[in-house]
Amino acid sequence: MMIKRIPNLIILGIAMIYLLKSLIAVELLETLLTVTVAGGLVLCLIFARGINGIVSYVLFFMSLILLITFHAPWEVWMVALKKNVSLIVLYVLVPFLSFPLYYGEYIPAFNQLFTKYIYNKNRLYIVTSLLTSILAIVASIGAQHIVNTLVTPMKRHIKVIATGMTRGYICAMCWAPSMIPMIVVMNYTGASWKSLFPGAFFIAACLWLLGFCMELVNRGGKYQENHQENKFSNSEDNYFWRKLIEFGLIIILFIATIFFTQYFTEIDVFAVVAMISMLISLLWSAYLRSIDQFLAKSKEYISQIFSFSRNEIFLFWVVGFFGVSLDYAGFGNVIVELLEKISGGNPFLLLISMIVLISLTCLVGAHPMIPAIAIAGSVNPVEFGFSKELFSLVLISGWVLGSVVSPLSTNNISAAGLLGIKTFDISFRWNMVYGMVSILATVIILLVFRELGL
Repeated sequence: MMIKRIPNLIILGIAMIYLLKSLIAVELLETLLTVTVAGGLVLCLIFARGINGIVSYVLFFMSLILLITFHAPWEVWMVALKKNVSLIVLYVLVPFLSFPLYYGEYIPAFNQLFTKYIYNKNRLYIVTSLLTSILAIVASIGAQHIVNTLVTPMKRHIKVIATGMTRGYICAMCWAPSMIPMIVVMNYTGASWKSLFPGAFFIAACLWLLGFCMELVNRGGKYQENHQENKFSNSEDNYFWRKLIEFGLIIILFIATIFFTQYFTEIDVFAVVAMISMLISLLWSAYLRSIDQFLAKSKEYISQIFSFSRNEIFLFWVVGFFGVSLDYAGFGNVIVELLEKISGGNPFLLLISMIVLISLTCLVGAHPMIPAIAIAGSVNPVEFGFSKELFSLVLISGWVLGSVVSPLSTNNISAAGLLGIKTFDISFRWNMVYGMVSILATVIILLVFRELGL
């Protein structure tokens, strides 16, 4: 039994050591982090499975070949080993924030919202997309699972639900500090979340508004069989609205705490997001008088960290390896030359080239993190007349727009599996036009940001 716990303890140990190292500059912690990261990588090499596992093995061995062929020194190997540790830490610890959702009676409140007030396609799209986006801040892709349970009586409007879920999810991907694209891009460009937030949130809002406008052409009639105004008494109604407001305030507290902590301290933003996720979850559970449930949920989660997340953790590790090996081997120059030839120095063509390059790579099945990191590690934004903030927004935009049109993205695969439809229906039939229009709109927004001096 103890042997089975070792992988979970190693992954958790990496996260805890990283947090301590962010607060206390001690050489011993750096050494311990290196050892535990190496141990975790070995475990992932042994146990990784599935599509992510296969992709990770290929990238890992390509990275080894590059580093060995170009005689990389020991220091480069160490940088490669720990390049994406911050991403792994957040991937492991941010889910703690979602625990109170399941024992705080918030899901019944969301269910009441759908059951009582959503009785036409426009409302269904608005609430499905917004709720997916908000829940994704604390539950990541689990937001789609929660929303799916709420829309069961309305499944005959499958297209509206599918587009609402997938487009709402990418809106959270644009700006939320707990989402993978923001985390990865900050890690590689050095931009701070507080400097990215205004622009990223504006892009997310525009993408949501664009999605809603495109849904207006599908305006449908009411479906009264789901409109049950008398199901809840006034006291129940007030209670559920209180729970909805309570949840909204928790989200605002989470975002505000990260913003002010980063503004007034020099603590690593990745450590800040991880620690605040755990702290707010604990305080939230205490407010609900559910500490016992929090501890039980934490114990259950920790016992399954490695088995549930090994493929994703391995991919995060290996993509960091791959990015460092590409940079050291000089392949970044090839990417720069390609972008220069395509754009001819034109800012509009350069922006659209980077976004389309990432999106097309997603379209053929590659994880968006791979092209995003390849570009982030190769391109010096200053040479192209971009600030690191604008460059970061370009990478995030390419990533999220690729995720909405790719039939192999986690976003579309998850939604298709939950709704019992084909991923090609979501990506090609329902989201492709939205994705193409969104690319053009995003490029225009980014050019405006550039002219404004962002």
